[in-house]
Amino acid sequence: REFDRYAGLLLERWPDTPFGSIVHSLSSQRGSAAVSAPGPVDVTPAVTPPEAPPEAPPPPPAPFANRRALVVDDDRVNQLVATRMLERLGFAVDLASDGHQALSRATGRDYDAILLDVRMPGRDGFETAHAIREELPGHDVPIILMSADRDDAIRMNGFFAGADDFIPKPFRTRELV
Repeated sequence: REFDRYAGLLLERWPDTPFGSIVHSLSSQRGSAAVSAPGPVDVTPAVTPPEAPPEAPPPPPAPFANRRALVVDDDRVNQLVATRMLERLGFAVDLASDGHQALSRATGRDYDAILLDVRMPGRDGFETAHAIREELPGHDVPIILMSADRDDAIRMNGFFAGADDFIPKPFRTRELV
């Protein structure tokens, strides 16, 4: 009896809705005479298309876009690590495996930075830095020496050879910047 009373109230309030249709169906199953049959009810749920997500803003430009760097290291893994870091910063990267290749590339193209390993077979980083400065007088390309050896004497020898900076290996992107 109580169900019939509430069912009647619900059908009065929402007669032509999917909810009203459910109440009518339940009351019919109970054999309730107090509930009158509702009119035709569309039970298809109203679906509104989801809003398109807002377009993401374009990524900020790389801080060194349109710049070129030369990475000189005889170890392929070190070349790849330095290349990935520099490319994330926006640099295009050329590679050299020794001092002779480095000198050839440095005199054949303008670079915005040269990362130069200190210890390489043949011409080491000190000799290569000195040769680049000799071959390119007045060209102010920054030469950054890299070494796992953190001895101050290596840094000083690098500066005397013409290097502008020194970063210890392994290094992080923020140290490159």
